[in-house]
Amino acid sequence: MPDPKLTSSIAIVGAGDVGATIAYSLVMNPVAGDILMVDPKEDVRDAQVQDLSDATFHGNTSTRVRAGTHKEAGQCDIIVFTAGAKHKEGTLHPHHTLPTHFSE
Repeated sequence: MPDPKLTSSIAIVGAGDVGATIAYSLVMNPVAGDILMVDPKEDVRDAQVQDLSDATFHGNTSTRVRAGTHKEAGQCDIIVFTAGAKHKEGTLHPHHTLPTHFSE
């Protein structure tokens, strides 16, 4: 059960490495009663939620981690967007291309 002092909720959109790391930090240093993980890759999201839920038990924290939807995220007090765009072949980042000598 969440700590009564921690009544806020935080949604993390993107359950990849960055989103999971932020969620883990929030679990270990509780600032919210609820952390909502949102990701279109439900298997990845659900695996992260399970791992983070285990961490709440071992970290002796009352923060609750659960999977949710974009609509539910809109109801949270804070929304953190960590989702990234897909990279095109031959790029490091959607806005940066590889130098010619690397792409040959």
